Amino acid sequence: MDSKIIQFIIQDIVETGDYTLEGIAYHTHIPFDVIYEAACGMSNQFSVTSWVRVVGLYLQVKPEVAREFMARLLEKSDKNVAAFSSLLIEA
Repeated sequence: MDSKIIQFIIQDIVETGDYTLEGIAYHTHIPFDVIYEAACGMSNQFSVTSWVRVVGLYLQVKPEVAREFMARLLEKSDKNVAAFSSLLIEA
């Protein structure tokens, strides 16, 4: 996973004021040092499981993003499988 994307997501969660880096670590069950390194852009090896947990938290604090993603997902899935695949790559 691209370290810049996860860095942006973690920083955006913190900017909402709902969570600190410690709070993100606690609620995602990811060690603080892993979250810290990802937030600073120092980690290139953020696991898929950790990535999914952080994105899940992001979608909770940014419900408008979740709604937009779901709308695009449904729109693409109605067209065909190739379009659906392109959405996953795009996301």
